[in-house]
Amino acid sequence: MNSLINWLRLMRVSGLPTAWSNVLMGAAATGLFSRPGFVLTLSTVQLILTLLAVSSCLYIGGMILNDVCDLEADRRERPERVLPSGRISVATARWAATAFLIGGVMLAAFSALEFGKRGMPYFVNPSFGTALALLVAIVIYNRVARESPFGPVVMGVCRALNVLLGASCLDSANEFAGFGALPVFVAVCVGTFVAGITWFSSEEHTAGSRRTLIAGALVMGAAVTALLWLPSSELLWKSVSRLSFSGEVARSRAFRILLLLVLLPAARRVCLAIASPESARIQQAVVACLRSLIMIDAALCYLFVPDRPFFAATVALLIVPAFVVGRWIRLT
Repeated sequence: MNSLINWLRLMRVSGLPTAWSNVLMGAAATGLFSRPGFVLTLSTVQLILTLLAVSSCLYIGGMILNDVCDLEADRRERPERVLPSGRISVATARWAATAFLIGGVMLAAFSALEFGKRGMPYFVNPSFGTALALLVAIVIYNRVARESPFGPVVMGVCRALNVLLGASCLDSANEFAGFGALPVFVAVCVGTFVAGITWFSSEEHTAGSRRTLIAGALVMGAAVTALLWLPSSELLWKSVSRLSFSGEVARSRAFRILLLLVLLPAARRVCLAIASPESARIQQAVVACLRSLIMIDAALCYLFVPDRPFFAATVALLIVPAFVVGRWIRLT
């Protein structure tokens, strides 16, 4: 049992629901669930589950690789963690990271073969291409950019690609790189929000610089502002023919209110950390912001699929395992 707990901690499984919500929101942004007469078929369920498995493998592989690359720093600053304490060997962790990362890309290839995209080469297939790009971004972040000024940007790219992984559920060969402008826009917004979190968290294990915290908060605020503007952009909505939206005032207002409400807990934690930049408060703010990704995705799902509220509710319910598992396994 202890061995299982150690592996779950190394994988940081408490963050998996945030990756799943990204994928589901990306799928909703394609209009997949908004088509007239849409029926959830077994093949569609299989495809979504496969993409969730791809995201899970790449997320877990990335988390393990992150701890492998952080080993020397953890030995000095956080010796109680799984790898520096020796509860799992570094060699085993390295092999596990490799297996999960390669397994994720192989699952993406399987989805490309099985679900209606047989006529497209792998290197232009949205699912396989996005998973491969995400694998490269994960390796670049952990091996090259983690300690550089570009670290937050690369981490944001990883999250944006995770959203696009969900958007790859439709064969959109007539659109640029397989995606419409709307899924790309929301992916960039989510990626920017995560880049802000990463910048904000860069000193979470020490007393943070107030300037760094404010900069990270401003980046997150810019991403939220862009999402609040989203209902007003007719050009973005027209880029995905399966979605119908004519700037409905009531729907736009409800989305904006919902988005601001779900962000209130995270905003409160961020303000407290900036007012008193102590390590504990910064860590609490980072965790709150990461969990808020689920609620941001749920609000976007409401915007994209208003006629099927159960879909947004299902995404929002992912906050439950995030909180429950997070009581025993740290998110950061």
